[in-house]
Amino acid sequence: MSSNRRRRLTDRKVGSNTTNEFYSLTIEALDKLVGSDVTQQKLESLEFNEKCFRLLSLDGIDFVGVANPTLRAAVTTISLQENQLVTLAELVHPLTNRPLFPNLSHVFAPSNFIQFLCCTQKDMLRNAWPATLHNLVELDLSDNFLDSIPDCTNMPKIRRLRLSKNRIRPPWKQLKLARELEELDLSDNLLDWTEAEFLLEVKVLRELRVLRSLKLAHNPFCQTMPDYVLFCLKELATAQVLFLGAGSKTKYFINNIDGNECNDAMHDRAMSIKQPDRKRREFLAKVGYRGNIRLIDSNKEKRYLKSVVRKKPNGEEKTEYDDDDGENFEDEKELATGLASKADTEASLYKLIMLADLCAQNPSAATPAISMMLKCVFFFFFSFSSFFSVVLHFFGGKHHKILELLSIFCSQHYD
Repeated sequence: MSSNRRRRLTDRKVGSNTTNEFYSLTIEALDKLVGSDVTQQKLESLEFNEKCFRLLSLDGIDFVGVANPTLRAAVTTISLQENQLVTLAELVHPLTNRPLFPNLSHVFAPSNFIQFLCCTQKDMLRNAWPATLHNLVELDLSDNFLDSIPDCTNMPKIRRLRLSKNRIRPPWKQLKLARELEELDLSDNLLDWTEAEFLLEVKVLRELRVLRSLKLAHNPFCQTMPDYVLFCLKELATAQVLFLGAGSKTKYFINNIDGNECNDAMHDRAMSIKQPDRKRREFLAKVGYRGNIRLIDSNKEKRYLKSVVRKKPNGEEKTEYDDDDGENFEDEKELATGLASKADTEASLYKLIMLADLCAQNPSAATPAISMMLKCVFFFFFSFSSFFSVVLHFFGGKHHKILELLSIFCSQHYD
């Protein structure tokens, strides 16, 4: 469990400054930081990472270079790790609304209590810089309390954005303006897209045309969308190829997604992957159900897939869907009495669709008997393909449909 799940805002400890602990910034505290007069010192970085600093805010940071404000232009890095900050609004001058350190390029503030980037008493929900930080290229807000991604409008040159171990939820459309982003870390958050939502939201990555590293692991959607890495790579690689141009020797910039090296083999797999709904529609169209997707009920589909991996009390695997409301009994009665050959055909077709998809996409979920049965059927079908080509001319109705189905699945999943 991440530390931000254990910590609470009430864990902040308020106290008075002493020689060993500093909860607020004073001249004395800043002088101890730099070892000399901070008001006249030219500094390149400010590091408040020592154990003596337990800052509750950055009020007083404007003491740096106050005797000669031009000295502030030398500051490029501010490190605020493991303090008690709830905002970074003090890095922008409240009166002039300009960055206090105009050449600031790196801000490190992990392990704080920041819920909104620059909240103030007038605007408690501000999650954006109130002024444009033209030189900011790196922002680290890992292990904080962010509920959403900060607005990237006022950091147009941001290259590295680290937001892991927060409480960020969808959407992530704020990333569209981070056109120069090279590294993005959103791991261990609360991104809980459904499959349909993810396939829509992943298109945001088309705007990140120079992204090299992406981390999304340990989000809720990763459990329900195991192929998310391939879908992300497909969107990024497609956009980056267009961005680089046809004559470029480099195919794409992205080289790592959640620890997976984006090599040529993985790139080829990503480019060939299809959205689940689109793949299913294409298959149904091939077996004669074009425009009639409703013939296979989605609720029936879910119940069947659950029943395949459900066990009977005696430990055996169920191979038929089991409906408590009696619908299964009615279906079996209709099929047994043979009231409609069309219903029989659809039922057989439906079972083969589910079994073949289950074995092809998730072999571990299928029972060994089912998996072996399908493998034997497919092997037998391929071995005697010439024989079946003759049989197809003599059999009609449901047999013709089932044989046609086997042919299609063999070509799709067992090439």
